[in-house]
Parts: sequence; structure tokens; C-alpha cells
Amino acid sequence: MTIKTGKTVADTGAEGYRFVRLTLSREDTIQHRQIDYRVNLAIPTTPTPDEGFPLLIMLDGNAALMEVNADLLAQVSKRAGPPPVLAFLAHDNDLRIDGDARAWDYTPAVTDAQLSQREKRPGRSYGGADQYLAFITHDVVSAISQHTQINMQKRGLWGHSYGGLFVLHALFTQPEGFAFYAPVDPSLWWGEGYILKEEKSAANTLNSTQGKSLFVVTGSGGDKNRSHKDRNDPALAAIYKAREAVPGDEISRLVERVNANNVNAKHITLPGLSHGATLGASLPEVFAAFSEFTRSNN
Repeated sequence: MTIKTGKTVADTGAEGYRFVRLTLSREDTIQHRQIDYRVNLAIPTTPTPDEGFPLLIMLDGNAALMEVNADLLAQVSKRAGPPPVLAFLAHDNDLRIDGDARAWDYTPAVTDAQLSQREKRPGRSYGGADQYLAFITHDVVSAISQHTQINMQKRGLWGHSYGGLFVLHALFTQPEGFAFYAPVDPSLWWGEGYILKEEKSAANTLNSTQGKSLFVVTGSGGDKNRSHKDRNDPALAAIYKAREAVPGDEISRLVERVNANNVNAKHITLPGLSHGATLGASLPEVFAAFSEFTRSNN
């Protein structure tokens, strides 16, 4: 079933924020095509601080925007310290999730042998993460900066599932791109656990960084608490099956290892929630953690 975005808080408005929509394009030099994106930009209505606003970029921006309401944004705007600019970054269409497009953008480049049969689907390609990360850190941030002043030392990145995989890939390969990383139920299983190999290679690089924060959110419900929608989604069914290849406590162990490598890493679990449900449920937790991070890193 294809789910469309519909009307969101970007259309109806929220106390403490104003919305601007940006459209951007990039030339993918691997696939030799143009890819179009949209950013629904939530800008605080409070006076701009001298150092600029913190910025949280949110992958799967259409899906995230559908989970945000006016009350939540009002809460975010009233917390102590400068409120963040929230950038809901999505492919330029009205789909809640564009599965094929995100599979390309959010995954690292691996060999065909490193992909399991579960990941091989007609019409789906993987491996565009590095180009997409460069696009975000340069073009997207630059476009946002034309509409409001950004504190470049307080930039964060949020993503769910494949998006969470991308967030970890960004931390392990380009840790200077952001200061706050928030992967939600990241797809550690993808590419036969490829991201765990990246983590091992990144240990020395992370040790040389300063002021980085990793905030991981997962659900504890597993397969038994999947929603009816989840149970009838073949893509999510494949994810649940593939996750069995990675030990259940691996994310906690990853957080411990990253914490030992000079990154302030924290892991919280949302009781009883399935993989799909963690996307929306993570947002209040991540917004609170990002606000705390920006206040404590002055």
C-alpha cells in the first residue's frame, strides 16, 4: 500500500515555528541521473541568537513530518536555550516513504557479494550514501543557511532504519559533518553487518574527535508487537527476517564501544514498540536529547 503525505503541520502551522519549503537537485555521477529533493524547513520565530540556531536534519522527512504535530513543536520551541531549526529532508514527491530512492541514498557502497538475497530486489540499487552525505553537508546546509543563520558547531542528523544506517555511516566516515547523531532502530544487518566493519575501522578517527554525541533509539517489541500495517508490508517482513543475522544486543555493545572512543554515546529503548513504530515514537526523545546537547555544549 502506497501512503501519501497528505496535510501536515507544515501546512497548518505551529506555535513557535514558521515553515519554508525548499527544492534542491543533485547530479548522481554513479547512476548518471538527476535526483530531486524537498526540505520542509521549520524555523523558530524567536530572535536569531548571535551564534545562529542549532540545526537538526531529518531523513525520510515526509514520514517524520507526518509524525510531528503542533503541540510537539510548541514544546520544542519553549525549551531552555535556542530552539533548533528542523529540516525535514525527503525525495521530492508526496510519498511517505520512497523505498527504492532511500535504498540508494542511505546505503554505503559494497560489493554484490556482500548483499544478502533478501536485499536483492528488481529495480532496487544500493551504494549512494557517500554522494548523498556530501550533498547534505554542503548543498543542503548551504541552502538552509540562506533562510536562517545556523550554528555550524551544533548540527544534528536523525534517521530511521536505513536512515539510521546512514547516520552511523556518516559518524564513522565523516564525523566532522555533524556533532549530534541520532540513529533509530538502525539496519545493522544490512550488507551482512557491513556497518560494524566501518565502526571498527573508525575507532582511531573517533578518538581524535571532540564533542560528538550519539543518541540511539530502539524498540523492544520485536516481531511479536508488529502492527497490522507492519505485518502486511513485505519490505518490513524482510527486515525482521534479516535482523536475525545480528545479535539482539549488538546495538548496545556498539554504543559501549563508541562511548569508549571519545563519543558521548547513549542508548534508550522504547518498550513494546516494533521497528515501524519507533520512527514516530523516537521524535520527542530525540528532540529532547538534541536540546539538551545544544545547551550543554556552549
